[in-house]
Amino acid sequence: MLTRKTHFFTLLRRLPLTCLLLALTVPAAWGGNPMKTPTPGFVGDITLMPGVIHATKALNDVGDDNERIDSLDQSASSETKVIPIALWHLNYTFDNLRTELFAGTPTSNIVKGTYFLEVGARHRLDNGTALSLAWIPELPLIDDEVWKDPFLTGVDREETDRTSQGVQVKADSILGSPFFVSYAFAVNDIDEEESGQSFITEGGDPLSDEELSSLRRSSEAHLIEAGLTLPVSRALILGATVDALRNEADGNAHQFDQFGGKLSAILRFPACKAFSTVSFHQANYDETHPVFEKKREDTSYSASLGLEMPLPVEDLSFSLLMRYARTDSNIDFYEGDAVMGGMGVSYRF
Repeated sequence: MLTRKTHFFTLLRRLPLTCLLLALTVPAAWGGNPMKTPTPGFVGDITLMPGVIHATKALNDVGDDNERIDSLDQSASSETKVIPIALWHLNYTFDNLRTELFAGTPTSNIVKGTYFLEVGARHRLDNGTALSLAWIPELPLIDDEVWKDPFLTGVDREETDRTSQGVQVKADSILGSPFFVSYAFAVNDIDEEESGQSFITEGGDPLSDEELSSLRRSSEAHLIEAGLTLPVSRALILGATVDALRNEADGNAHQFDQFGGKLSAILRFPACKAFSTVSFHQANYDETHPVFEKKREDTSYSASLGLEMPLPVEDLSFSLLMRYARTDSNIDFYEGDAVMGGMGVSYRF
């Protein structure tokens, strides 16, 4: 769930690897009608959506006004950014109408606050089950950076690269039912890890080698998700999902289990289409954080609302999106929230 992000999308994230894994499993909030019979050939869409993000960033997040902190318990700063958003999706269905290839930057990028490229294939079996394999490759042209040492105070912190990629296997419409299940795996690598090297305890001592090792952030993560997508009618589609994630970081202070889920709805009116999604997740960390001397516990939740309205020009539509995301933690250093709004134009072909 976890991810390729610009600095602007970084304002919306909580845990990059978690987001990348969850993003793998989020269906597009608006798209083709799932009840419509597929046709062979290419279909796709392009969305251009300038947006605005106002975020109160966690102190560990990279940002232009967050480069220097004077203490680990100071108040978090707020930032407002205008962001250009360009999304695309391309799908090719073979003549058998059962096999398709897909690629793009799906709308769920915005809904989840991530930016990634997804490529994959899907095949529908005789029993109605649709099996898919998706890959989120590393994107070297997309900046995704973290602080070398997030706990450095009194001087400017330096950035280092983070690279991530993931893969997912999924079974949709199992035996013709509305249920699905999926498994996703992602890896996350920090280029220059220096977490905690500057920290001095109240007793005037640096962290031990064992404590420094516990702060290493490179990791592998496993996500299992199950849920249903229920077309109640041609005008209403409901969805519910539960998921469990295990993050195996190199440092045990960053290893955690996360559980949660989301509810979603798509409403189709004669003049427009609307969607809403709410999510909730609880993460509990394995070991005591050597800097803050407590086990970290995070609660994250988000809500998204969107609207799509056809324009007079064929295949063009107006898109509107609003999203709120927040993370509460028993360690203030990791708390933050963000509000995002955007509007633009989508073209389908």
